[in-house]
Amino acid sequence: MQSTITLPGPNEFPEWLRARRRQLQRLLRGPGAPAGMRGKTIARREEGELVIERVAYDGEAGEQIPALMISPRKANFPLPLIIYLHSRGANKEVGKSEILSPDISGQGVGGKRGLQNPAPTSSSGISGKKAWGGAFSGSAQNKREGLQAGFMPSQERHPEQSRGTKPAPTSSASNSEFAGPSLAAELCHRGYVVLAPDSVGYEERKEDNEEVEAGRLLLQGWSLAAKLAWEVSRAVDYANTRPEVGAGRIGVLGRAQGGMTGWLAAAAEARISTIAVCWGASTYASVLNEHIALGPAGWIPNLFDWGDVPEVCCLIAPRPLFFCASQKDPVFPIAGFNEVYWRVSQLYLRIGEEEKLSQYITEAAEFDKETRARVANWFDKWL
Repeated sequence: MQSTITLPGPNEFPEWLRARRRQLQRLLRGPGAPAGMRGKTIARREEGELVIERVAYDGEAGEQIPALMISPRKANFPLPLIIYLHSRGANKEVGKSEILSPDISGQGVGGKRGLQNPAPTSSSGISGKKAWGGAFSGSAQNKREGLQAGFMPSQERHPEQSRGTKPAPTSSASNSEFAGPSLAAELCHRGYVVLAPDSVGYEERKEDNEEVEAGRLLLQGWSLAAKLAWEVSRAVDYANTRPEVGAGRIGVLGRAQGGMTGWLAAAAEARISTIAVCWGASTYASVLNEHIALGPAGWIPNLFDWGDVPEVCCLIAPRPLFFCASQKDPVFPIAGFNEVYWRVSQLYLRIGEEEKLSQYITEAAEFDKETRARVANWFDKWL
């Protein structure tokens, strides 16, 4: 699909951006302006150097969105916050808790018929039922292993001392080679607070069937893709009620189909200041050409009347935007990703913000040590 959008210059860009974002917001639709924000902490525990809270906050009318709020136990608050959007696959038992696993390097990678998220094993590191009164799957021992792995004696520093450090990326590792701290532990050790909500149909929301929810929303003139993006805005609303979070310092990290939600939410929500999309970006034209099924949350009604993924991602400019993509990604074709990146880069170049756009191409879509280091370094630089 060829773009018919004329890119603005630096002087025209602010008004162009406001107008295009209004158009996208009208396209996505939604439940209207929310009435305030109510959140609650359901359970709280300290685990090693982390404080882990199970929280819930307002979504649609009468709905509470479950999430994990993870912060460093010793820090000079407020700190920047990263909203983590998990991958979405066949295993509905694991959603937000994947961020507590010491090995998510290959999760969310699968065949053309949809992302496959492997079932948790004895080393998954996911929080246990005993810890949360039956909230999560896994064992308490797994949780201890997953969370404590990131705090070896040689690394014992307060998060405020490690902010801004950028360790050199290591060589990539396959699933079997990867061993290290959970992503939550890594980010908190660098001085971030993490908010990880469940997507519709996963973990604490697994009873909310994605197909049924998508149908309900379509009948109301909405879509599941748009609802999940809107829920990121609600996550921002909730984060702004928390004293641990620094004002205006909220980033988004999305993996696989969580990455799709990430770029869509960031395009519509100006309060997100830094974005990393780890897989999940390709043109819909390429996806359709390869006959790939993206599932109930993968489609945006009437988008082709307005543009394609590059036109949406252009609305993230001039904010810092980092993409990961894979040469062998079976769900998000690399040819479509290359088109997304090239077209978005033309806008960043035209408005003189090219240093705020970057990419990292991997052989396989694995969230290995090198990829994680590059993503964390991006947030260190810009958030």
